[in-house]
Amino acid sequence: MPTNEEWSFFVKFAETMAQTGGLKPLEGKSKQMILAVVQKGWELGLSPMDALENIYIVSNQLYVNAFIMRAQAQKNGVRIEKIDGSDEHCTVRVTRPDMPDRPFEYTYTLAMAKKAGVTGEKSTWEKHPERMLYARASRNALRDYCADLIGPGNYIEPEEREELESQSRARVVAQDGIPVPDPFRDPIDPAVVDQVHDSLGALIKAVALEKGVDAAKVSAKVQGDFATWKARELGINKTEEAHAADVDKLWRYVAKRYKGFGVAFSGPGTGGDGAATDDVQDVDFEAVNPAVIQLKAKWHAEGLTDEERTQVLVTASAVANSVIEDIDNATDEQILAMVQVTQDVLMARDEAAGQDGPEPEPDGEPDHEQEPEGLRRGRGKAQTLDV
Repeated sequence: MPTNEEWSFFVKFAETMAQTGGLKPLEGKSKQMILAVVQKGWELGLSPMDALENIYIVSNQLYVNAFIMRAQAQKNGVRIEKIDGSDEHCTVRVTRPDMPDRPFEYTYTLAMAKKAGVTGEKSTWEKHPERMLYARASRNALRDYCADLIGPGNYIEPEEREELESQSRARVVAQDGIPVPDPFRDPIDPAVVDQVHDSLGALIKAVALEKGVDAAKVSAKVQGDFATWKARELGINKTEEAHAADVDKLWRYVAKRYKGFGVAFSGPGTGGDGAATDDVQDVDFEAVNPAVIQLKAKWHAEGLTDEERTQVLVTASAVANSVIEDIDNATDEQILAMVQVTQDVLMARDEAAGQDGPEPEPDGEPDHEQEPEGLRRGRGKAQTLDV
């Protein structure tokens, strides 16, 4: 885990970079994405700028330039030799510094590449087969023989990154020559933005009326939570900055907020009487993975701040090699990473608090030092329901 000073620097760096234009490594990256990249780079010993240059986000997955893997191995004393090669095959020899008399040889062939489906027409494999065979052979050898010396990461060659991006973001062109809309590139429909804001506005009025609470207070709560969610889950500040691919996430959020306040929701996916159809039920609280519910409950009970939650998500993204955008639909690997990182954040908080020395116990009070750590940590915190 980065220290508090390192984390503060990462956050400031990401905020500055997210506002900087004209740099290719920053294209299409939000503050949260930049933080995930910088965090992953920290794990590999890279500076923030080196991380931006050598860690890629493709289809929400984090990939590391394979040059970094080879550099890490050589920095740790691994010797990589090409002992045989052609346009059809390549054999490399890898020697660890702690086992100099036990070298490991690995051969990768063009037939193996074709079977794996990586040799597409007009691809780098077709243009430079000998170079790509060496890259794949050395990469596989290091993974098999020197996993402890190369650091964690999904390593790919720069050429493979370009092909992955092309596959994930390729524009489909209809017969009439008009590109088919791409939800990952195309901006959100302004009409949808208005509908989302109108729905939240209606929620504010309904809660204020039904609960007899001042509308300004409800608005501050609803709008504040919405702003936090947008920044954390979508990496945006204004709803207008969302993409067409974010529409479903936005409506899922609105539906959950309505349910959280106990107000019937009659927006997209519901009937006019406010009864949820199957679409909305699929994204209801009951459909969320129980592990996610437990994790959120722990965050609430431990009083995690917005900054600490962001740190958990960013660090867990780096651990799981994938940007965690939708917590409710997180994979098992992402959930496990979030649980582990949450514990690290809480331990770091306890250690920081311990540096100031224990607080004196008032006379007549029980000795809390004998209580379980989790109970001591939660003592004295206001227990409020986060709806």
